[in-house]
Amino acid sequence: MELAELAPAEEGEAGSPGKSSPEQLLLKARAFAEPLLSGQRFDTGEDALAHADGVSFILQGIGAPPSLRAASYLVYASEYLNQPEEVVARAFGPDAAGLVAHTRKLVQVQRNARD
Repeated sequence: MELAELAPAEEGEAGSPGKSSPEQLLLKARAFAEPLLSGQRFDTGEDALAHADGVSFILQGIGAPPSLRAASYLVYASEYLNQPEEVVARAFGPDAAGLVAHTRKLVQVQRNARD
């Protein structure tokens, strides 16, 4: 099942001309992440929103679907939430929240290995 199938529909989204559901999910995820990531820097010094946009661009370049690109924004945004799984679950559904939780664990392993 795709992440796009899991996200709750926004009012007025159904039948929006020119945009498919996965594309809408990508726009929604970036809009969700932008205020959380704007002005933030990772421990590496890199701008958080620029990094998330870069990951999305790379994923697009290798043919990843918009739903995977959307998930990357949610993972990075979750770093700046007090209860990330609960917030993401409310906004995007429980499967998206589970994906965020597991990916955050992988990111933590990567950080520990780097330190």
